[in-house]
Amino acid sequence: MRIFSVISTILLVSIAQAASFAQGMVAADPTLNANKVSWLERRIDLGEIPQGVPIMREYHLKNISKDTLLLQTVKSGCHCTTVKWKEAPIAPGESATIQATFDAEKEGPFYKIITVTTNFDPNTPVAFTLTGTVLPKPVKN
Repeated sequence: MRIFSVISTILLVSIAQAASFAQGMVAADPTLNANKVSWLERRIDLGEIPQGVPIMREYHLKNISKDTLLLQTVKSGCHCTTVKWKEAPIAPGESATIQATFDAEKEGPFYKIITVTTNFDPNTPVAFTLTGTVLPKPVKN
């Protein structure tokens, strides 16, 4: 009976995690960055944006640890989104930004992922999202 109870608990936790992931990215940071880096936002919804106009937004973070933070890699999942970030060390208590520019060339909904690895957890990237809908260009008469 105890084995059934343990298996049931594991199954329920797994289902809850899958459901939470299906609804969108979990806001909590499950990496070793937790309690060391404060990611002020990890999801940015651009809403409806015009086609052919690049849109830039910034993700903000703060080093809340007692150690120096290094953003080792910041990668975009596709060529339509470029990223820029401070490659210099971020001292304890200091803040930084990651700049993402989405080139809205194709119309329709989009879901772009940017991943960041730090010296606190170089093996597990933290995911950021950029979402919205690119509106078609107006037809000129």
